[in-house]
Amino acid sequence: MKYRKKAFYTLEATWMFGLALVIFIGVILLTIHLYGETYEDIADRQPEEIHAVPEFRKIQMYRNLIEQKSNGDNVKEE
Repeated sequence: MKYRKKAFYTLEATWMFGLALVIFIGVILLTIHLYGETYEDIADRQPEEIHAVPEFRKIQMYRNLIEQKSNGDNVKEE
């Protein structure tokens, strides 16, 4: 005598499919919400004005100081 439990497998599959669907939809909704928050944050920011020449000169000065210190030369600080 064979005894089959077909209904139990279907019931378990239904619960698992429903749970997976809820998790999937939740992840999609959270992703859309995060995208919206990020978009608003970026839209609110104003671009900063960059002065490239003074920044470049400052970086070059520090590089020269580091190079002179590593070579053991006397550094004349201004």
